[in-house]
Amino acid sequence: MRRFIFVGSCLAWTAALAAMAALGPLGRHPAAAGVLYCAAFGGLLLMVRWFPDTLAPLKALSLVFLLGIVARCLFLAYPVGNDIYRYIWEGYVQNFGVNPYRFAP
Repeated sequence: MRRFIFVGSCLAWTAALAAMAALGPLGRHPAAAGVLYCAAFGGLLLMVRWFPDTLAPLKALSLVFLLGIVARCLFLAYPVGNDIYRYIWEGYVQNFGVNPYRFAP
């Protein structure tokens, strides 16, 4: 029974993350993103609560890494934000010895 609850919570968590990734940037649908975030967090809490305690440590670690990789793969098609340009600029000015946090852009 414990395993079925765990698998179901994994599927619910993955479905909520996939729906969040399909929504696109958070600013477009803030209410839906908030609901999906709460649903994903609830699924995560259930996963932690019902994690199979009979797994060997190496298998448990492998399962955690697998779930993390799946979650990140769901967001591969997610659009890139504008912050990347700021990071590039900060690195550029740091190469010239200027602290980008000291002066306003």
